[in-house]
Amino acid sequence: MRVVYTGHVTFVGTGQTIVNDWIWIAATVALPAQATLTNHYMLSLERLTLADGATLHNVHQCTTTALALDAGATVQNDTDAWMQVYTAAFTNDGLIRNCGTFLAQDWAASGRVVGCTPLPVKLISFTAEPAAGAVALRWRTAQEVNAARYEVERSTDGLLFATLSQQPARGAGAYAASDQARPGPQYYRLRLVDADASFSYSPVAVVNGAALIGRVWYNEIGQRLGAPQAGFLIEVSTYANGAVESRKYLQQ
Repeated sequence: MRVVYTGHVTFVGTGQTIVNDWIWIAATVALPAQATLTNHYMLSLERLTLADGATLHNVHQCTTTALALDAGATVQNDTDAWMQVYTAAFTNDGLIRNCGTFLAQDWAASGRVVGCTPLPVKLISFTAEPAAGAVALRWRTAQEVNAARYEVERSTDGLLFATLSQQPARGAGAYAASDQARPGPQYYRLRLVDADASFSYSPVAVVNGAALIGRVWYNEIGQRLGAPQAGFLIEVSTYANGAVESRKYLQQ
């Protein structure tokens, strides 16, 4: 499974067919007229725009902060699929056919939406940024209705997430959490849990790994070595983001 990062993507030319089989994290994606984007795995976007006659066919999971459908555009959300829109920047002048789970907050809709359930939490932003040997996680809400708690989740591959920490919902406003800096890319998301135990997810925020700046070795009694030697070793690696990684192994 691959993870693809892109910035601002605009497909040119009508009638294109695009298929996503991986994890695709992007700032913006714009589909031209009559184009079709089929998502078989995971899309996490800041903004998705569909021109006249364009179609998004969501088979699995799609989250976007903003969604804009021109007249004649269509979103098809399949039976086992899950789609979520996070802000009021949701304009629907087309058609949304929802057979699965479609979550949204509010929108200017002259088009049709079937089976749309408003989110209990109106999430304005969620960010993850390096900060002096740590990762600063911040999010802001503008509305909380029957919200119970926020769970911060982390992943090293963008596929399997584990809970890092959690905080009770305390009303609309700013929240913060932190994680230690680690080598390699780290993926973060929020699990927004409602009072009735239903839940939804935020878009994924990514902190890229930092370069290795130094590595030293110690023997079993803590003496520093100039280079790896045979026997039991402790290897300590330091990275540009302040992360320190230690591992123990037997050198043959």
